[in-house]
Amino acid sequence: GVKTVILSSTELGDSEHLIGLASCRKTNTTVKVKIPKFPAAFVGTGDLFTALCTAWLYKTEGDVKTAIENTINTMQVILDKTLTHATLAASKTGDGAPTPAQMELKLIQSKDVIENPPKRIAAQLLQ
Repeated sequence: GVKTVILSSTELGDSEHLIGLASCRKTNTTVKVKIPKFPAAFVGTGDLFTALCTAWLYKTEGDVKTAIENTINTMQVILDKTLTHATLAASKTGDGAPTPAQMELKLIQSKDVIENPPKRIAAQLLQ
């Protein structure tokens, strides 16, 4: 059966936060993380979350708390970098809002963060 379940961004939070939940049967661990929302819509975040989380679960040998923390912290930096770049690009072209092309996730520019995520957001152990 399934050993690990992760809900990446439920609307169980408030107007400024999403709630992420993860549970691992192998380690009997359940965690909750409060994820700050961004005032923008991004494309590809689900794929990025899945890739990061899978990599960190493998690298940490199933440590769901560390995997979720590293994933969320990496994504927050990438989304912030993407939104900052897109907003600046839109203002330079006179567009009112960033275009979908300008909102393309800044993955290559975030290689260092992907490899070494900051420790800003911590997950809460529930079990």
